[in-house]
Amino acid sequence: MNRYMRVGEALLHYGLVTKKQLNRALKIHAASREKLGEVLIRLGYVSEREVIACIAEQFGYEVIDPAAAVPTPASLEVLPARFSIENNVLPLRVNDTIFWCAISDPIDINLTDTLQQMTKRSVEISLSEKEPLSVAVRKAYAAEGIDLSLDPPDTSKSRTESNSAKRKKAADKWDREALLALAAQIPLSEPRKGWFGRNVS
Repeated sequence: MNRYMRVGEALLHYGLVTKKQLNRALKIHAASREKLGEVLIRLGYVSEREVIACIAEQFGYEVIDPAAAVPTPASLEVLPARFSIENNVLPLRVNDTIFWCAISDPIDINLTDTLQQMTKRSVEISLSEKEPLSVAVRKAYAAEGIDLSLDPPDTSKSRTESNSAKRKKAADKWDREALLALAAQIPLSEPRKGWFGRNVS
């Protein structure tokens, strides 16, 4: 393709849906605001794998088999298990500047922005189908000895809270914990400069 196409256009371009099927899905999408790809999958016109492959082709993402992925222990330490499970993010590897992971919806800008904020790195993503990815995420954290039964989703808050709000809270909490960890490393027996340059005891 020589230009950017929306998901529906690209699926039509590759012959994966007909114009009649796409028009029907677009009407449902407009009425329900459900994502077009999800509508097409629900109607049985395409598979999730075909939608992901189409998005990957457009944006140059790699499609991976999460069951074959081997996340590094360091990458799993970058994100809390609860966040990764709730948002279906599989950490893969990490260095000082880049965090590699697999997700199922690269069009979710709120998620990718939150990942950058939490990891404090640029984020390189690969794509995978939702269910296999979910299984792989839990398996990866369990393999590191994390008891996932002790880290359940928070059901005490209103279910109407948006995903973007939850992610912002998670990122803010992660920032606070990182700051406290840094503060704990500063020797308390020596005077140290405060944020505005004054000595503090």
